[in-house]
Amino acid sequence: MRILALAILLSSAPAWATKPCQSEPCGDEGVGCKEKASWIAVGRIEALKHNRQGPPLSKDFASFTLVVVRWEKELGKDRPERIQFSVRWCENRQGPSGDKGLFRVYGANAPSTSEKDGGALYYRIEPVEPQAR
Repeated sequence: MRILALAILLSSAPAWATKPCQSEPCGDEGVGCKEKASWIAVGRIEALKHNRQGPPLSKDFASFTLVVVRWEKELGKDRPERIQFSVRWCENRQGPSGDKGLFRVYGANAPSTSEKDGGALYYRIEPVEPQAR
């Protein structure tokens, strides 16, 4: 019986090759993001570059720039007009749904103006206005 259990465990090990991400950083539907965020900015998406990866990843590791229209929660005096982002595996896991309309970004660290190291981190990005079709 022990040998069978060990064989099953070892044969399923490749399924665990990628470390699982923690649950949604702000909970279901973004509840709690406002309190958790270091900063909140609303702006337009520019320079959206898709980087879609097929199986086994099946994810769009897009990069984009947020052109800030207004700040809803500021992080000191650091208020750049443009913030760089890249979608990652567990961090910044949610990409923008498009590049039309305004988006609210709940920041997790200091807003970044550089693409170095993937730019700024965020908990959530959501549309503020309906997107034009």
